[in-house]
Amino acid sequence: MRRKLIYIAVAVLAVAVIAVLSGRKQDKTQEVKTDGGISVETSAVKAQVVESYVDATGNLTAKYSAEVRSEVSGKVREVYVKDWVKVNKGELLARIDSDEIAASAARAKASAENAKAASLEAQTYLNRADRELIRMQNLKQSGLATQQQLDDASTDMAAARARVASAQAQTAAAQEDYRQAAIRLGKAEITAPISGTIAVRNANVGDMAGGDNSAALFSIIDESIYDLNVSIPTVDIAGVGVGSRVEFTVDAFPEKVFEGKVAHVNPQVDTADRSIKVNIEVRNDENLLKSGFFVKAKIYTGEKRSVFLLPQSAILGNDSVARKAKVYVVQSGIARLKDVAVGHVYNGMVEITGGLKDGDNVVTRGGFTIKDGDVVSVGK
Repeated sequence: MRRKLIYIAVAVLAVAVIAVLSGRKQDKTQEVKTDGGISVETSAVKAQVVESYVDATGNLTAKYSAEVRSEVSGKVREVYVKDWVKVNKGELLARIDSDEIAASAARAKASAENAKAASLEAQTYLNRADRELIRMQNLKQSGLATQQQLDDASTDMAAARARVASAQAQTAAAQEDYRQAAIRLGKAEITAPISGTIAVRNANVGDMAGGDNSAALFSIIDESIYDLNVSIPTVDIAGVGVGSRVEFTVDAFPEKVFEGKVAHVNPQVDTADRSIKVNIEVRNDENLLKSGFFVKAKIYTGEKRSVFLLPQSAILGNDSVARKAKVYVVQSGIARLKDVAVGHVYNGMVEITGGLKDGDNVVTRGGFTIKDGDVVSVGK
């Protein structure tokens, strides 16, 4: 029994020794951590020159487009293009049944030719009447013709002139009828008014085309150039003018930056929201952009400013509306939480407009693991 108690005492003593040693080791670990501080990465802020810009959003729209309708009524006889193909200006798209129009044009042409022949005949009669009048005038002077004969020749001359005038008027009217008929016949051929892509094709063989309320047979979009219309608050409009450089991104290609130029600035302010509409012209040289794409744009004003820039990883609690945020500044190995004013974002770098001074050591990595007043260790 006594030996058993000795064994128990030894076991208890061993456990106590292990506990003490473990506690000392733990205290030593904490002490090292406290002395070394929490590891963070920092960067000394330094003023950099950047070009100011204005943020804007909008949708791309085709600068040039056309709704193609038939100006003559009739059935669609032929369709020569499919959806979404490229066409050139003047290219034949479809043909309307033109038999009736062609017959009308043929009749108008015949009438014009008859009127022209009648005009030539009237001119011949006028020439003969002119010669006869001159002959009678000479005979009258020689005493070989009476006054009555001379008067009759003058009357015939006047009648011939009136006949020529009437024939010429009829010829002009007939030729105009034929010209109009030929135009109508030509309109039976539906051609592309601009170069572009067939965005919508509503024409099918056998459909009725034409009429006051007829739908467009084709919709053509010129994809080579787009318009981006945005609204800029009046407080930001200074520096935005015709020719201002624009950079923008679209959701389809978030990593690619496209360019454009301001083409027009509306001279009138929208009194509803105190904004000004700006038209930006965008060339689609790479054929990547599409009408309707949502755009996030930066309109550069040309103004150069010296600002502090920090990576987004250094910014805490960013309030983009109030333009406020927080950062940690390391002072004598202690992290101090500071309020800062933020501005634009330049390629992943946030503009700091207030709250820091040149040379401040700002935590750029590890800021989410510390709190104000913590001892930190700056990593290399």
